[in-house]
Amino acid sequence: MNKQKTYHEEVEYYYQSSQKDYEIIWGIKKHKSLHYGFWEKGIKNHEQAINNTTEKVAHYGGLKAGMQLADLGCGLGGPAMYLAKKYKAKVDGVSITRKQITQANARAEHMGLKEDAKFYAEDYCNTSLDSGHYDLVYGIESYCHAQDKLDVLSESARLLKKDGKLVVLDFFWKGALRRAQDDKLNTKDTTAMKNWAKSWAVSDFAYETVFEEQLVQAGFKNIEKHVVTKNVAPSIKRLYYIFIPSAAVDWLLRLIGKRKGKHENMWSAYYQYQCWKRGLWEYCIFTAEKK
Repeated sequence: MNKQKTYHEEVEYYYQSSQKDYEIIWGIKKHKSLHYGFWEKGIKNHEQAINNTTEKVAHYGGLKAGMQLADLGCGLGGPAMYLAKKYKAKVDGVSITRKQITQANARAEHMGLKEDAKFYAEDYCNTSLDSGHYDLVYGIESYCHAQDKLDVLSESARLLKKDGKLVVLDFFWKGALRRAQDDKLNTKDTTAMKNWAKSWAVSDFAYETVFEEQLVQAGFKNIEKHVVTKNVAPSIKRLYYIFIPSAAVDWLLRLIGKRKGKHENMWSAYYQYQCWKRGLWEYCIFTAEKK
């Protein structure tokens, strides 16, 4: 009998098993970033949009040379290395996906960033990083993986210096839907969002309003929310348009023995688009300062 995976094991398995997908359809071999692209005036292609998302961390975080950063849910370390190289920052990245951490450290050494970008295989809700050490803590589409978002927010607060900055870019249930669902549960919408979450190994996405409340609980002040869904719309559509090709890739990988077991990543391209078209979620940038 196969032992049922823990939630952390499910998340790690998702990222390890879907890396080939991201290499083929998202171009991560070049930029090492798994997130959506941020499109605005002057952005001409997918890679520029991907890097522009990372630029939003620098912009909203007031990044300056020499600042200490923590990337919680760093993945392959693309954004961390980008910020370390361009802004002369010191970045510590954390991810529970051990394979990604090994690759990130190897790439940092190859790029001559071994002392500026360091990566650790740990639970980002309970890291070994030093308390009160960081000027900026950020997460790009990673905080959604926390089963209790308050846990990762509390850890973020622990790591920050007083008045240090938090920047979170992520997917959220629209806050206005919370009250409506409390009054009358919309099973169709809830099922659609749950299917999307499951396909990404996410327990559930946070409501915008609840996330704001949890920021306060975790010890943050000067909280701001920027709804930028329109800026990631091209990435939403890009994923949807490659849904059928990605299904074909999945079939081919299974045929040649490169993929085994249950794998739902290809369906996420469909689910995220359908939920967006129904107006169920927003892409938001939250900023806050530690009290």
